[in-house]
Amino acid sequence: MDLALHMVKILYILIAFLSINTAFGQITYSPEEITILGNPSEELITFKLDLTNTGSEDEMLYWKLEKEVGFPSQWATQICDFNLCYGENIDEIATSLPNVLKSGETRDFKIYLLPNNFEGEGKLIFRIYKDAGLSDEIITLETNQITVSTTTSIKNIQVNDIKIYPNPSSEYFQITNDEKISKIILYNMAGKTIRELNHYRGQSQNIDFLKRGIYLVRLFNDRSELIKTMRIQKN
Repeated sequence: MDLALHMVKILYILIAFLSINTAFGQITYSPEEITILGNPSEELITFKLDLTNTGSEDEMLYWKLEKEVGFPSQWATQICDFNLCYGENIDEIATSLPNVLKSGETRDFKIYLLPNNFEGEGKLIFRIYKDAGLSDEIITLETNQITVSTTTSIKNIQVNDIKIYPNPSSEYFQITNDEKISKIILYNMAGKTIRELNHYRGQSQNIDFLKRGIYLVRLFNDRSELIKTMRIQKN
C-alpha cells in the first residue's frame, strides 16, 4: 500500500514536471544565436528576434535587457517590442504593457544598437519572462561578441562622409557622397518597410507622404550591400 502511494506521488511529480516544460516549450525563438557586427559610423545596427507561440493558449510576455561588464558606455540600445519602441537605454519593459503572443502567432522584437561613432566590443543578454515581476524566466538569449569596427565597412566607401540633409525635413532629403548608392529603403522604428526608392547621384528624395516621426533610412549599393543606416525626422 505504501509502495502504491509512493508511486502515485512520483507520477504526480512527473506530470507536473512535464506540464512545466510543455508550458515553457510553447514559446520558440529564432535565431538561436545573435551575432552583431557594424561600423561605428552607422546610426543604428539592427537585430530582429522572432518569437512563435506553438501552444494552444495565448501568452503574456515581459522582457529585460542586460549589458555585461565592459559594454562600452558610449553605446546606446533601444528596444521595439510588440507594443511600442522604447527610448534609448530603457532596458526593461513597462509591465503595464505586456506583450501578448496569441496561439500560433509569430511576432518579433527589434534590438537596436547605437554605436555613436565609437568602436568597441561588448555583450548583451535578452531575457523574456511570463510574469510582470520578472521572476518566471522562460528565455535567456546571450549575444555573441558584438563588434563595432571600421574594418566591417564596405571597401572604398567613406561611410563617415555620407549624411542626410536637411534633417529634420518636411518634404525631401538629399545624401552627401552618394555616388555608390543605388537603392534606399525607408522603415518605421518598428522595422516595417514603408517604401523602397531607387537612387542616382545627386537625387532629391521626396518624403512628403510620411507622417511626422522618426524613420530609418538604409542605403544600398548596386549589389544590394548595405552601406549605411541612418535616422531621419519627418516634420
